[in-house]
Amino acid sequence: MIRRFATRLCALTVLLATAVAPLRGQAPAAPDSTAGSIKVYLDCRGDSNQGCQPDFFVTELPYVSWTRDRLFADVQFLVTTIRTGSGSYQYTVSAIGRGRFDGRSDTLVVATLPNESEDGIRRKLSRGFALLLVPYVRTTEAASRIRVIYDAPAVGSKVASPGSVKDKWNFFVLQLEMNGFLNTESRQTFGNLYSDVSVRRVTEQSAVRFGINQSTRYSKFDIDDTTSVSNTIRQGVFFVRGVKSLTPRLSFGLLTNVGYSEFRNTKLVWRAAPVLEYNIFPWKRATSEQIAISYGVGPRYFVWRDSTIFGRTREWRAQQELVVGTDIRKSWGSVNISTRYATFIPDVKKWNLSLNGQTSLNLVKGLQFNVGGGASLIRDQIFLAARGQTQEQILTQQRALASNYSLFAFTGLSYSFGSIYNNVVNPRLDFFKLGGNN
Repeated sequence: MIRRFATRLCALTVLLATAVAPLRGQAPAAPDSTAGSIKVYLDCRGDSNQGCQPDFFVTELPYVSWTRDRLFADVQFLVTTIRTGSGSYQYTVSAIGRGRFDGRSDTLVVATLPNESEDGIRRKLSRGFALLLVPYVRTTEAASRIRVIYDAPAVGSKVASPGSVKDKWNFFVLQLEMNGFLNTESRQTFGNLYSDVSVRRVTEQSAVRFGINQSTRYSKFDIDDTTSVSNTIRQGVFFVRGVKSLTPRLSFGLLTNVGYSEFRNTKLVWRAAPVLEYNIFPWKRATSEQIAISYGVGPRYFVWRDSTIFGRTREWRAQQELVVGTDIRKSWGSVNISTRYATFIPDVKKWNLSLNGQTSLNLVKGLQFNVGGGASLIRDQIFLAARGQTQEQILTQQRALASNYSLFAFTGLSYSFGSIYNNVVNPRLDFFKLGGNN
């Protein structure tokens, strides 16, 4: 039987090789309109990449050649996004000239609607790409086939803004969210439940947000037929924050929240603080570059579930916080770094310093370097319970443990080579996983 199976497998292999052989050495067929065409690279970064699928634009804009690396391109589309007050995303599209077009740069903004379909977003982006490509494509053979069509707006239509339209909701947006996770085996079960309700009103001059979120984590372990260990950890918070723009770079805000955390031995915690923030760059450029410095100081009130190592069941404290955040998205890559320093007042010996970040760099053609991580120096664990924890409580992570630091890191390289063009779309068998694997 094995010999018969091997014979049939060899015959099938020969048949496939015969079918594929005529295709070897042949370049993918391309429309004549792409002869001498502009080479384009698509680079999507930001809070959301929804609608930014290269395959769609390959078929929608066939008069340009799409490459796999910015260093091969005549034009690089840098797409950055930022969340708007309505819950949608604003896409900033920059067309950056390279090579013979070096020094040329054009930008437009694409606005989306809350819960807009992915197809709707990518079609808006496609129209934006087409407009930005006109100055480049007019130098190619495809220029004679390009047409510009104008869809006139309805008579009397205006752009929506707080001062130009009457909105029955007064620009308030309500968002509801609930997520659940469950993983169970014969002797262990894990589950998470997260819910969030938020309300926001955002304009260019002010932003108001308030809401509540709650999370529950459950785990159970069957040690043997007669012994099992289970625990449920809950935490939640209600928050209110208001921000007012003072200048194109300076903002002032009032923040407060009240919550609890079983993991941090907290039955109740209330915080409040006025905050002043300065951005090195004007906030209108927030989708591509931000370096913001924020400082806040205010009261804190704690009610502990168990008496702390300092012998307290409740206490008032004052705390100050300094945060520096950087978010840069450019053609060479992206950098996102935030640093936070917090200390109690006047007990400045109880402090916390943390640094978190991620960097992605385009080094050479096809080679990208990614690195990121975070580190914290911890000297402010005033929530630690005086009563020690059992091994069972430690293993099931029922309470936080004393620690002087925390650290995590990741790094990696990615490299691609071969044909610089990706003008052919062929998704056949993409859903089929042989044996459950690629």
